[in-house]
Amino acid sequence: MNIVEIWQALLLVRGQLTESHQHLTAPHAFASRVAAIMTGFSVPLDTPEAQTSYLSTMAKLWTVVKNVFTKSWLSSPAERILASLLKKQFDLSDENVKNLWSRICAELVSVGVPTLLHVLHTRTLSPSQEGKEVTRHLWSVLAEHDERLGRDSQGDDDVPEGDWMELVHLLAMPIGFVKFCRWTAFLLIFSISAWGMDNSEIGTWEATFSRAIMAGSKVSKPSYEVISVILNILGDSKLPLYVLPLYIISILLNSNLG
Repeated sequence: MNIVEIWQALLLVRGQLTESHQHLTAPHAFASRVAAIMTGFSVPLDTPEAQTSYLSTMAKLWTVVKNVFTKSWLSSPAERILASLLKKQFDLSDENVKNLWSRICAELVSVGVPTLLHVLHTRTLSPSQEGKEVTRHLWSVLAEHDERLGRDSQGDDDVPEGDWMELVHLLAMPIGFVKFCRWTAFLLIFSISAWGMDNSEIGTWEATFSRAIMAGSKVSKPSYEVISVILNILGDSKLPLYVLPLYIISILLNSNLG
């Protein structure tokens, strides 16, 4: 038996059938144990090859966990495993490493990680350039995951009503925040940008913005109110558009402000 088969056998022994008899569940303490085992591997990650091997193994083990246990049970171990991954240093400039890292992060995000938006927001304040690059990639994973949720639903109008506030927080993260400081007769604007988005990220941002508008409409929030909340998160609900990046201004002005 290989490591994946051994892992599956161990999980099946500890699991209990749910009413649907399709997946298993287990005590909460076992979720912590699963996460501890998966994050407890102590291997050197000093080369892209070693990182690729490590991430590939983690992805295979997590796939087994997802196939064995019910989705409602998965968020706790997923949260711990994702937190562990974010503490490790991976060479995301290597295409194979980046693809595997993005894949396993997307798999973990897909089961629902309640604290992920808070984690992302905290990381955007990090002065470390390396930390910001990881945050940037994780933002793309989460935003693109939200896009896939929309496409996987039964049509574009099937958007969960609680989505819109989470989405506007997600939209604010790459922009950073803007503060006003009055000094004598002048109004000074102090802006902090989390990162400058590339063309792919701008496309993702625009698609996420469209989802936020759609989700807001489900709870009777007009698009101008959704935009106002985004500006408020950035620092001030009366924020003039001209202090924002031009591509963001263009997207906001082209939206239907009805």
